[in-house]
Amino acid sequence: MDLNKDFAGEANIPDCAVHDDFNIKGFFGPYRWLSNMYPCPVFFEGRGYSCSEAAYQASKFDTWQMRQFELLNGPEAKKLGKSLSMSRTKEGWMNVKLQFMTEIVFNKFLWNIDLQKALLKTFPKYLEEANYWRDSWWGTYQGKGENHLGQILMKVRQFFRPL
Repeated sequence: MDLNKDFAGEANIPDCAVHDDFNIKGFFGPYRWLSNMYPCPVFFEGRGYSCSEAAYQASKFDTWQMRQFELLNGPEAKKLGKSLSMSRTKEGWMNVKLQFMTEIVFNKFLWNIDLQKALLKTFPKYLEEANYWRDSWWGTYQGKGENHLGQILMKVRQFFRPL
């Protein structure tokens, strides 16, 4: 698997990204594989998906609805997830979405050993999903946000680090 392969149209690293000796801010270019949109097999609740984003979007729905996300790429899954009525209440979803994302990201690195090795090589850098699409929940926009995805990635990295 070529971890440096960019998606079509994303060959340029945006201004929001900072890749230096201490930080990986922005999952673009050589760090695109940290993104939930990166194509790699991900397993969640007994089903296989083409990427973490597809698994995450599927997790919003009842088991019988999840299968429609299995073959979708990240952008397709995100679009479908927004077009359907969630099976969970908004309050119920807010209580479980971090738990589900953590499980999905963990499984991404558990079953894709090349990605796990690459994640371990990022230690001790700070991981932040800096973005230009204004997501300040999972990442940061213009330096502000909660960076939940980055925090999850660092926790998963810590789990896989040898003692």
